[in-house]
Parts: sequence; structure tokens; C-alpha cells
Amino acid sequence: HLAAQKPVWEGVADLFKIFAEVPFKQGSLLDATTFMVISEFSRTPALNASLGKDHNPFTNSVLLAGKGVKGGTTVGGSRLIPRTKSLSGDPVHIGAPFDFKRGRIAETRDGASFIFPENVARTVARIFGDPKGFSSVGLDVPLVPGIA
Repeated sequence: HLAAQKPVWEGVADLFKIFAEVPFKQGSLLDATTFMVISEFSRTPALNASLGKDHNPFTNSVLLAGKGVKGGTTVGGSRLIPRTKSLSGDPVHIGAPFDFKRGRIAETRDGASFIFPENVARTVARIFGDPKGFSSVGLDVPLVPGIA
């Protein structure tokens, strides 16, 4: 799948370059635009019976860039549970538990949660100043720390 993904991500990078080169007010169009790029392209770590990989509902990524986004920040992570430790006997690639209070991967079960799409939606709503009707996600949903 790398061969299929590479040109897509190169296209995203090209789009960012174009926006950065277009003057707008005191900066560029990139300075005035917030981008959110999402892919459901996460795959399971092991081959299935058809020698392919299945969609993986336990991990994914989001790229936020542009206005209101702190650049160069990576939040969260993932881990591989090897087949020898998996209840199903298959290896499982999952999102790493996250500690929202400390803003990092959880080191213990205390305070551990996961970053869900709701947290990303809440964070993007905050970037835009929480306008009324922008998101159906409640203001009580934790923000993804370190992004905005």
C-alpha cells in the first residue's frame, strides 16, 4: 500500500506549498487556512486467509496543519500486541492508551484513555473558537493537548 499512499501524501505536501506561496493579508493563504487530513487506511499487522490485510478499527492517524495548529507536534502513538500475548492469537496493532491530563502516552492504567474522533473534532472546534453549531461534540470532551 506504500506505493499507493506515497503520491497522495506528496499531493498533500504540494497543496501546502501552493497555499504557502499565495500571499494573503500579512502572510500566506496557508496562514489563513486550517487543514485536516484523515485516512481510514490503517491495516491489521497480519495477513488474513486471502493473504491480504484487513481494515484496522483500533488505530488511525489525523494530520492537522495551518492556521491555529502548533506545527511539528506529534500526539499519541500505537503499539503492537504480538500474537503470543493476544487473546485472539493474532497480532493486534492498537492505539496506545493516552493520558489527557499529562498530554502523553499513559504509563499506567490510572487516567488512561484513548484519543477518539470526538477528541479531534473537539480540538478543531476549539481552533475555530468553538462557534455555535460547528460541532455536535460537547464542550466536555477533552481536547487533544499540544495541538492548538
